[in-house]
Amino acid sequence: MKNLGSKWFNRRKWTYLFISLRVCAVQAIVIDVTRFDDPIPDGCQVNDCSLREAIAIANATSGLDEIILSNGVYEIDIAPAGNNDNDSGDFNVTDALVIKGNGAWLSTINANQIDRLFDVQSATMSLSSIKLVGGFSLTGPGGAINANKGGIILDRVVVENNFSSSHSGGVYVEGEPNNNFADINITRSIFKENIALTYGGALGCWFCNLNIEDSSFIYNNSQGATFSTSQSLNRIVRSGFQLNTSANGAIKFFDSYEFEMQNSTLSHHINTNPSLIGLFEKFGLNDDITLKNNTFVANSNANETNSYHVFIVGGNNDISGNIFDVKMTPINSSGYNIFRADSPPNNTLGSDALINASSELDLQPLKKNGGIAMSHMLGDDSLAIEFREEECNDVDQRGIAKNNPYCDVGAVQSGFCSEPNLPIIDSNPNGVASEIIIGESTNEITSLELYIDVEHPRVGDLRVELEHLESFTQTLLIDQPNNGTCSGNDLDIILSEMNQPEYYIQTSCYSGNGSAYNQIVKKYAPIKGSLNAFNNKNLGGTWKLKVIDLNPNNSGNFNKWCLYPKTNYTDVIYLNGFDS
Repeated sequence: MKNLGSKWFNRRKWTYLFISLRVCAVQAIVIDVTRFDDPIPDGCQVNDCSLREAIAIANATSGLDEIILSNGVYEIDIAPAGNNDNDSGDFNVTDALVIKGNGAWLSTINANQIDRLFDVQSATMSLSSIKLVGGFSLTGPGGAINANKGGIILDRVVVENNFSSSHSGGVYVEGEPNNNFADINITRSIFKENIALTYGGALGCWFCNLNIEDSSFIYNNSQGATFSTSQSLNRIVRSGFQLNTSANGAIKFFDSYEFEMQNSTLSHHINTNPSLIGLFEKFGLNDDITLKNNTFVANSNANETNSYHVFIVGGNNDISGNIFDVKMTPINSSGYNIFRADSPPNNTLGSDALINASSELDLQPLKKNGGIAMSHMLGDDSLAIEFREEECNDVDQRGIAKNNPYCDVGAVQSGFCSEPNLPIIDSNPNGVASEIIIGESTNEITSLELYIDVEHPRVGDLRVELEHLESFTQTLLIDQPNNGTCSGNDLDIILSEMNQPEYYIQTSCYSGNGSAYNQIVKKYAPIKGSLNAFNNKNLGGTWKLKVIDLNPNNSGNFNKWCLYPKTNYTDVIYLNGFDS
């Protein structure tokens, strides 16, 4: 594609270009935005092209145009002037558009509570590696994005602190009936601290195909559900809905033709209306619903005695492998579910279990355990461990495949983790070490992934070594990234060599204030050593991870680490490191 980001436009030349575009086929363009403020639009010039001006060019250019953002905060400064166009207020998108940033912690678009951020009309807009904040709508749904008869794609996007006086504080998408649905696809993204005065604190979707993968919905607030859909097709996998507050549940689906949720956690939701559903509502007499390997726990309802947390009506249901530590309407179980004794299913199967107390689940506190969304790990005495006695061809919320031939139920498969919480001694070549002891095993490792959580103000000072004592195998995984010059902070990452490496721990370290590594999506491969050194070694035995600070003036803390091995029946496919 041609790059017109550095071309010069004024109103006269832009008018000529616009006319030209109408009479001849023009290749889609790439535009580099070169200023962060929001002046009255008068076309793009060299080193003088705002985001609003770039969108105007893209709207007038047929084809899938691309806008590139740099590191920084792009502002909306022009208040709405009454006309629903791109000259003031929110950014109006009327033609297919891709906007790419450098990471949600680096590239931000801020509406400054002046208006929502984007109004998309009959077009598809794709955003990646961006944070959307400060959206404010008093005139309709969608505090950050309102899409009418258009599609929305969000990948590695943070939608945070947006407001709608109507519904859908974060994003709202509406298609048309009669199967002319709009598409909304959300992957590896976070909806956080958005507010709506009616339904959909985070998200709303009518007449749409909704797909959510590897995403987190946290601390959103509304008078209705945290997100709601109507007359839609819905799919949610490997995601979390936690610590949200509403007056009518976390998730509400009304006449949604099909609904699928797998490997996800709904927990710590607060419902403020004693007469309405506390957590999850799926209503539609002819709708199909699939719930597999989810965890519903630790939620609070204003009326625990007479109101339900989970309310499912109608449809053909496939419900299996879930933990339901909530009060719910009777459902038809498909097996291997754990229910509360006061909320049994219509048909308790031999593979189901009823519990009288939450302690039987032995769930660990809600926290980050790898993956974008937080989760509840299973304690050693959890009933859910190896509860499913059949082949488990599935992955958990973090993307870790279930063990075979027996696997855990609920959203998360057990891993091998340790939380040493050890201070890292400054400028000490001996470092600090933590051990994980895995019981006797006949399984040989075919591949290994390692999760590390270390707080430290300067990652370039650190060295990390992993050792398996019984096999006398040791490898150097991290050795002062960027030759010791990386000044970014903290390790909250996953080391992996399971697929073709895209990012390397030694060279992808970010120098400057903030996180040293992109925590939303990336896995990193070591260079000097290799996790493949442990392939064909027996999994059992003592594993030791050592963290060493080689330079003075900075100290830190060794918080946590986890081993995720693939053996002859353990398939570790995907992990997303993310600090929400």
